[in-house]
Amino acid sequence: MLIRPQQFEVFDSLAETAFETRIMEYLRAEQRELQVHLPGETLMLGQIDDRTLREMVRHGIERARSYGITWESTLTSFVAIMFLVAPGFDENSHVKQVLGNQEMAADLRVDELLSVISEDTWAEVKRGYDVNAWSWRTV
Repeated sequence: MLIRPQQFEVFDSLAETAFETRIMEYLRAEQRELQVHLPGETLMLGQIDDRTLREMVRHGIERARSYGITWESTLTSFVAIMFLVAPGFDENSHVKQVLGNQEMAADLRVDELLSVISEDTWAEVKRGYDVNAWSWRTV
């Protein structure tokens, strides 16, 4: 049996869509009542329509991958932090330093964030919440 490159592309696309769906289901199950600030409105996570939520999740996955993150669990954690703290949380200098630490495997950096970033820094990140960090909404 021979699998052509085009068939692998279809499998990859299906796997990516399924992964996005799992993150969406996780967020809705665990954070349904979370207020999410978007350009021009604030909604509870459970009120965000599927198409919009998928785009938000997709944006988060892309953002996480830009740091070299590949594990599904770590990608999910990164996206969850975007919703729980701020979509641009990774722009904070302290956070950026941890995420950019080349001496540590990329997939270990999110756990490192959770252990080394202070509550004051997380509060600072929340105060700096930029609705436009959901950049796909402003394009």
